[in-house]
Amino acid sequence: ISYIHGHTHADFIYSKRSFPIVSIGCAKCEYFTDKKPEGSFTHYRKLNTAEQDLWDTLVISPSENKIDFIRFGAGSDRTVCCK
Repeated sequence: ISYIHGHTHADFIYSKRSFPIVSIGCAKCEYFTDKKPEGSFTHYRKLNTAEQDLWDTLVISPSENKIDFIRFGAGSDRTVCCK
């Protein structure tokens, strides 16, 4: 219902296909904004804080055609509606 990857090290949802393509930020504590896709978002990271980390737990709801990304660390929760 979605293609999910972390290659760009930034949060981004590409929705111009028949399914959403979701990019997730990197768990490594880094902050660089260059070489990112237009429209993507890179969260500021700081060592020795909860924001140094970044990972998502996925709650997949096929009957509702959606995926909830529950974020720990830098960033916020997201919901992706699938077609």
